[in-house]
Amino acid sequence: MATMTVVGGELVLALGRGERTAGLHGDVRVPLSAVREVAVVRNPVAEVRGLRAPGLAVPGRTKIGTWRRAGGRSFVVARRDVPAVRVALSGARYDELLVSHTAAAELAARIRESAGLPAPVAEERATFSSGGLTLGGTLALPPADPASPGTAPAGTVPAAPGSTGTASVDAASAGTVPGRRRPYPAALIITGSGPLDRDANHPRMPLRISRDLAHALARAGIASFRYDKRGAGESQGSFLAAGLTDNIDDARAALAWLRARPEIDPAAVFVIGHSEGAVIATALGAEPAGGVEPAGNAGSAEPAGNAGSAEPAGSAGGAADTGGAADLAGIVLLSPMAKTGEETLTWQTRQVAGDLPAPVRVILRLLRTDVVAKQAEAVARLKATTTDVARVQGRKTNARWHREFIAFDPGPALRALRAPVLAVTGAADVQVDPADLDAIAAAAGGARTDAGTDAGTDNGTGTGGDAAGRDVTTVRVPELSHLLRRDPDGGGLRTYKQQIRRPTDPGLLSLVTDWITERLPRP
Repeated sequence: MATMTVVGGELVLALGRGERTAGLHGDVRVPLSAVREVAVVRNPVAEVRGLRAPGLAVPGRTKIGTWRRAGGRSFVVARRDVPAVRVALSGARYDELLVSHTAAAELAARIRESAGLPAPVAEERATFSSGGLTLGGTLALPPADPASPGTAPAGTVPAAPGSTGTASVDAASAGTVPGRRRPYPAALIITGSGPLDRDANHPRMPLRISRDLAHALARAGIASFRYDKRGAGESQGSFLAAGLTDNIDDARAALAWLRARPEIDPAAVFVIGHSEGAVIATALGAEPAGGVEPAGNAGSAEPAGNAGSAEPAGSAGGAADTGGAADLAGIVLLSPMAKTGEETLTWQTRQVAGDLPAPVRVILRLLRTDVVAKQAEAVARLKATTTDVARVQGRKTNARWHREFIAFDPGPALRALRAPVLAVTGAADVQVDPADLDAIAAAAGGARTDAGTDAGTDNGTGTGGDAAGRDVTTVRVPELSHLLRRDPDGGGLRTYKQQIRRPTDPGLLSLVTDWITERLPRP
């Protein structure tokens, strides 16, 4: 049976004879410096996805060998009913090792300690209701301080009033969970566009942005909640049939669920949104306290089918009373937009067209195909639709979502924000215009974006504002792409698959956690 041990400065996966034959592979050795995360997986066979290349798979029972998927490669020894240790790697031949072991929790702890990694984040799988649907999510809590007062018994999480979530910590990701100090400040994390799950993973592009944010926040003492979009992960509903207004309703319901949790301080709740999530966060922040009437239209900004896009703030429907800007401790907008939805789509298309490989551009010229004109034609067709789902340019498209996005002007919502705002865009973003930061600063608080450097970020911050004394900070990060990874060569979409093999930019994570920590209510 496969075993993992630490020998010197290496993590060694030693395979048995049968496993070597099944996987057509020998032992695997990786430097401990490449280990970036260690977790326990309860059902590893179900977790293995992608193409086997090469290896052995007995459906529902065993998977041994190499599995490839978009943006990653895993070496797997997974057996039914035997938990596994997942080791995430960076800069190694494999992006992860997934190995079943009867004492997985203890093995994970030893590897984590040897690699000098921080304590695991406690996570609880939960569900909440929105629009008659049940949506799934994960509550992440800071690593425990056993000596802290006001802690819960190990492994228990009191259920919130009216919550439909589970009431125990998910040992698959948390392992043994000691006591924890409560109540915690918290953040609702909202993903970008596309059929993304709670971790911001697309079926063909695992981004992990929301998960990376949640774990960075937890290690800074801040809880968080992230959830699957309609029709993705464990959430009911249809992604294609959902409009932007539905997505805003879902975020509002998630916010209400988070505030009701006994572990959470309702006076210290932030909202973090990436791409479309930034639009939704803006919409929530623009709602008046105790009401749901938004400032602005509905919409979003990303080409159909892309994961993690640039979408606008919109109007919110639904009856949940969760309050608005007066009740939020702060709003973090990652890759936000200030242009209208239609203008953003046009800008985005021009960037993508200019980023195409030279041979493709030659072929398009020979075929007399104008990418920008084709996009304009698609937008016109979408504006003319009247159904939730329509077939445009040969494929089914979330037509209502696009109609709402195309019509959206973020200006009114940005001007209605009253909570502190952090807006961050990468200088290498080709899905939203980095220059929009200036317009966001002016609309939300009169701040200006300057140039500078700080810990790997262009800490071009504009803080301050108008007569109302608004707290607005804007940051343009050099070489940062829309996927919140570094893209030093400016490869744009062509390098997305390479980018997602790396974790979310550590400097970006530090920027967000530091900004939130500085704005926590003082005792």
